[in-house]
Amino acid sequence: TFKQTIRVLTELLKLRFGHLIKFAFVGVINTMADFTVHNLLIIFFGVGEPTRQLLYMVIAFLGANLLAFTLHSGFTFQRRAAYRRFFAVSVFTLLVAGIIFHGLNLLYNPQADVLLTNVFKLSTVIISFITNYFGYKFWVYRYPV
Repeated sequence: TFKQTIRVLTELLKLRFGHLIKFAFVGVINTMADFTVHNLLIIFFGVGEPTRQLLYMVIAFLGANLLAFTLHSGFTFQRRAAYRRFFAVSVFTLLVAGIIFHGLNLLYNPQADVLLTNVFKLSTVIISFITNYFGYKFWVYRYPV
C-alpha cells in the first residue's frame, strides 16, 4: 500500500542518513556551546587582537570537543570510541578552521569587530562539519575500542 511504501522509504532514509541527521543535531548543540564559550571569553576578557581571538577559538573548541565526544558516542553513533582518535580528527579540523578564521580576521577584521568575528567563526562551521563527519564516521567510530 501507499502507507507501507512511505514507511519503508522512511526507514531506508533513517538507515542511510540517520547518522548524518543525528550528527547535524549534535553539531548544532556543539556549535552553540562553542559560540557561547567564545563570546563569554570576549565579554569577560575583551575582544583584543586577532591572536587573542584565535586563543578564544581554541579554548572554546576544547570545551565543545569534550561535549561532542560524549554526545556522538552516546547518541549519534552509539558506540564507544577511542578519544585519542576523536581528538586527532578534531584537532585536524581545528587547524584547518583556525587557519581560515585567523586569516579572515587578519585580512578583513583588524579593528576586531565582534560581529565580523562571529561571522568568520560561522564560516568555518561548514568546513568543520564535513571534515569531522567523515573523520568520525570512517575512522573514529568504525572500529570497536
